[in-house]
Amino acid sequence: MTGPEARFRKFATQPTLQCQGIGTRLLNYVIAEAKRLGATTLWCDARLDAADFYRRFGMKPEGDLFYKGVIPYNRMAMAL
Repeated sequence: MTGPEARFRKFATQPTLQCQGIGTRLLNYVIAEAKRLGATTLWCDARLDAADFYRRFGMKPEGDLFYKGVIPYNRMAMAL
């Protein structure tokens, strides 16, 4: 956490364990913990193919699409 912004990184669930609510529970915890620590914004660099997951929590894309290697990413953020 830097000032009022909290960032999370390397957020993924093993493919064989996806669609079991693990990522949802973990992100709900991250959101609650960021609020508890006084953050006013939460953000991450999200793979474009995962953006819909983050939208379900109220996160919105910010800025331009960018690439890490050949993988497209977008910054996703939400006010807390």
